[in-house]
Amino acid sequence: MKNLKKKQSILILGASSFLAKPLIISLDNLKKYKILCQSRGDLRNSKFFDNENIDLINNDYSISNFEEDIFHDCIYIVNFINSYSIDRDKINKIRKYIKNIISISKANLIHISTASVYGNCKDLLITESSPCLPKNNYQLVKYNEEVYL
Repeated sequence: MKNLKKKQSILILGASSFLAKPLIISLDNLKKYKILCQSRGDLRNSKFFDNENIDLINNDYSISNFEEDIFHDCIYIVNFINSYSIDRDKINKIRKYIKNIISISKANLIHISTASVYGNCKDLLITESSPCLPKNNYQLVKYNEEVYL
């Protein structure tokens, strides 16, 4: 008998980013998860996302009652969003959006950051205990996201 259980899904925020695409390809090759892709840009015209295992989420980081169902089986939210290029109101909206999805699905958040949060760290090997010394706005924004999470 065919297994009628719905596939678990993984939501990729910032899906058009350079780092997100290899992850999407790898997840698609597994054929184990439904891949939910969202980006600030419109992904519908990209052949890359033209795949039956990929659903495009085209909302403005808000969830309507109609959309809640698509997040119920979400087990991970992978955040590739480059918050450096977004204004504070939009960042707060995205944070609320992520919290809402987690409350609907109990998904785990995987936040993709950058080693630049360590700034000019003097350690030869950067570890979790290395001091964060951001020196410019980009590094500071990334650092603040880490502190928030």
